[in-house]
Amino acid sequence: LQMILPAIELYLDRNPDVQFELFGSIPVPEGLKKFGPRITVAPPIANYNRFLEEFSSYGWDIGICPLTPIPFNLSKANTKWVEYTSVGIAAIASKDTVYDDCCDNGCGILATTNEDWLNALERLTRDPHERFNQVIRAQQKLRSEYGLPQLRRQVLDMMALARQG
Repeated sequence: LQMILPAIELYLDRNPDVQFELFGSIPVPEGLKKFGPRITVAPPIANYNRFLEEFSSYGWDIGICPLTPIPFNLSKANTKWVEYTSVGIAAIASKDTVYDDCCDNGCGILATTNEDWLNALERLTRDPHERFNQVIRAQQKLRSEYGLPQLRRQVLDMMALARQG
């Protein structure tokens, strides 16, 4: 989050009606405290099924997936994109990370610089039709590529590969 904080601050300055919400154990960054009640923090929920139920009730329009492209992070899963997409949230994610494939073909917006992040936030805020269409495309991809049969096949393929090595 720290890496895109300048973009978020400028975005909130330009959009006084926007509320920014953090979920989980992330503390409010110092730079966002000036926005007072427009910044909220939803507490972490340990039970994943309960988390998904609660998360879907927030009604977010845009979700962010900032991730520094370092070797450790390159082995992470695209779980945030999956969670956002499943509940109808348009996603903006870091480019050159695990999010590249899932955001491909208009299923998310990839960003590198703070200018990219700001432009993506502005674009999705100002164009609800595009935001809706992005979610529709992403949900179609989620159904076709991330369903249980596809995930089961991936696990079995990885197990077969491990046996060979």
